[in-house]
Amino acid sequence: AGAPLHTRGAGALLGGGRAPAGAAQAGAATHLAALLRACHSPHPTPSPAILATAMAFSSAVRIADVNDFIAPSQACVVGINGGSKDAKAAYALETAAVVGDAGAVQIHGRDDDLSMAPTPSPGGFGFAQAGVDGGTTAVKVTLNDCLACSGCVTSAETVLMEAQSGEQLLTALDAAAQGAAGAARVVVSLAPQTIASVAAAAGLSVAVTRRRLCAALKRGLGAAAVYDVAEGRDLALAEACLEFVQRYRGRAAGAPLPLLASSCPGWVCYAEKTAGSYVLPHISTVKSPQAVAGALIKRAASGAGARVLHAAVMPCADKKLEASRDELTLGGEPECDLVLTTIELQDMLRTRGIDIAAGGGPEDDVDALIELVAPRAAADGGTETMDIDGLAGDAQRASAPLGGSGGWVETVARFACTELFGTPPPPGPLPLAPLRKRSGADFQVCELPPPPGVDMPPLRFATVYGFKSIQGLLRKLKTKTCDYDYVEVMACPGGCLNGGGQLRPPEGVTARERLAEVDSAYHSAAEQDQMPWRAPLVRATHGALGGDGGASTAAREALRTSYKLREKPAALQATNW
Repeated sequence: AGAPLHTRGAGALLGGGRAPAGAAQAGAATHLAALLRACHSPHPTPSPAILATAMAFSSAVRIADVNDFIAPSQACVVGINGGSKDAKAAYALETAAVVGDAGAVQIHGRDDDLSMAPTPSPGGFGFAQAGVDGGTTAVKVTLNDCLACSGCVTSAETVLMEAQSGEQLLTALDAAAQGAAGAARVVVSLAPQTIASVAAAAGLSVAVTRRRLCAALKRGLGAAAVYDVAEGRDLALAEACLEFVQRYRGRAAGAPLPLLASSCPGWVCYAEKTAGSYVLPHISTVKSPQAVAGALIKRAASGAGARVLHAAVMPCADKKLEASRDELTLGGEPECDLVLTTIELQDMLRTRGIDIAAGGGPEDDVDALIELVAPRAAADGGTETMDIDGLAGDAQRASAPLGGSGGWVETVARFACTELFGTPPPPGPLPLAPLRKRSGADFQVCELPPPPGVDMPPLRFATVYGFKSIQGLLRKLKTKTCDYDYVEVMACPGGCLNGGGQLRPPEGVTARERLAEVDSAYHSAAEQDQMPWRAPLVRATHGALGGDGGASTAAREALRTSYKLREKPAALQATNW
């Protein structure tokens, strides 16, 4: 671990709660409304009629996994006196959420010998940390604590942690610009969904938006380099294709199918904490595009002895949790140090007076990850180090643009048909259709039959978006009635383009209309911005890592990860809100 991919050509990078006793039903209703606002996907405030109906059933608000909202839990692994607790003893510390008149929610620890009265912070919705030890120490809930906990699931964790923020990134950028002792060089990677969201909001093309964001981050804020996460996506897609074909060919020997995409951290956290051990063997071990980009950046920096802070801008706040996973580290340091959402990026730029939509703004090209991997490959336009044509290169571009969540199903399906059937599927989008009329675009399936003369069963694929659809998928897995071969799973309804961290539509524009605009911008990028070094990056990276479908140790560390079951203590099973 830590061996350099290449030590040359990296100039830009290397530089030269429990409710209060006796709470009324009205308080519980306010609590529910606050929790809904904290969810990662936008939800309208429940109407009085809906809340009244809910209250009629019980004096407590009970939230089950039947829709796209997952409730936070009352238990936390953070010790009241600063030490971490084992997850199975998490019930010993409770976090009580109290909603005040101003809509503020407070987290406070509870102990047999400690009593604390909540004091909601004034103005707006937010979390206030209650003091312990006489008010001198705050109860801290960090990202790693959230990942270790078995109580909360996915996006609810974002309201229980000290969030990574634009202020932190600006501080690091300013320190680097001032040459402060020990300051790290800052590099930023931009998700394609983020670029599309900014483009739709600014009324610009994706190409212009990418270049303006790059100039804003490099010239305006002092970032050493700016990368497009689409490069990491292409590499992750290539690895996913190889993994699926290997898994499919090994199904007779017990290799579990379907293979479930793992690029969504909300889905992965849910599977680890709630779904059960029957799900984890099905989850793909391929890292997400964010993690792949981080692995390449940090390995290049480690090999050159440089100190680099890698910040990623993503469409979802759950990516902050992904960056904090112990499995995604190099030498004890995270491969991605800081994650901002698209909204946080916009707020950060506005803080420094930068307007991407302003006419005639400066533009700059993004840096190429391939320069970190193999500069010669970047100069020559590619290298044939292994026979992986068609994985994420010309064959993919000739068929159809990638889907809004990264194109996992589209790419894997095309490669699998070519590799297993000996012939690619017809050009154009896959024939995905809703599983049922009510499921709509959030649960779609397709079946690709083999060509005449090929004695093989058809390949079946599915896309599953949102926790309501995920529940349906898990029921199929648990009852052994799931006959799909590969499933693209995302926690957000509508997929990553509709991530909770994307820019909100202005007044007069509905969320559905804005999503359509972002989708249009995202898919237009495939036609406007055919970056020639994307497919070469796949070849060059496998060659530099000595990889053969992730077989080598270096390739596995850079491109693969692992998951573990995070058991929920029995005391948490009957948690009510």
